[in-house]
Amino acid sequence: ERADALWNEGNKAEAVAIYTQEIDGGWLDDDARALGRVIDYHVESGDLEQAKRIVLVAIENDVAPATSTDVARDFVTQSKADHLREEQERIAAEKIAAEAERKTPSGLEKAIAAKVGEGVSVEINHYFENPERKNVKVRWRIGDNLTNAMIRSSAQIDITKILQTVDESGIDYVEIAVFGEFPLVDQLGNSSTEVVVKATYKVNTVSQINWDNFLFDNVYEVAEDHWLHPAFRE
Repeated sequence: ERADALWNEGNKAEAVAIYTQEIDGGWLDDDARALGRVIDYHVESGDLEQAKRIVLVAIENDVAPATSTDVARDFVTQSKADHLREEQERIAAEKIAAEAERKTPSGLEKAIAAKVGEGVSVEINHYFENPERKNVKVRWRIGDNLTNAMIRSSAQIDITKILQTVDESGIDYVEIAVFGEFPLVDQLGNSSTEVVVKATYKVNTVSQINWDNFLFDNVYEVAEDHWLHPAFRE
């Protein structure tokens, strides 16, 4: 009310100071009239940076500021267009960065770990016949389970998820090699983590897999070659 009275009296500078304080405090950030008056004032005085800041407040609160001049209205329209363009550019840049990150060892590790759990390491090496293409090596920890059969199935499910993640990463790969590790106990009761599953897959095979219908228990059948520790053989 104090700001309104000052504005009506012609003391716009002091009114705008109060409006701005209350807008920044969250009291008038959805008040179309207050937002419009502050924008009017700053556009008229040439402080376009402050005017744009208030326009952004209006955008964030989905409010159409009640500006009173054509110049201010045009400024709001242009500021909204600029904001939309900047947001589109930011989203596009973030998408490009995310796609690039997925193609790095650390990015692929994160993507695979999100599917199979922690303990994932990835190497991406140049394919010797064509340096532009890659060989991908994935090492991961096979999770424990209630029975040996369930552990073996978990390994197959993990490999299926790894293959799909690599295939959808955008990496121009030739071959995927997977190495599954699991703790084994010898006859003396000593435990050591060993590679118990090895398998390699060519891009020509993986790229043809229909992930919606693929059965994980076929994952060794479609491998270029594979090896299982005796403890992991049925």
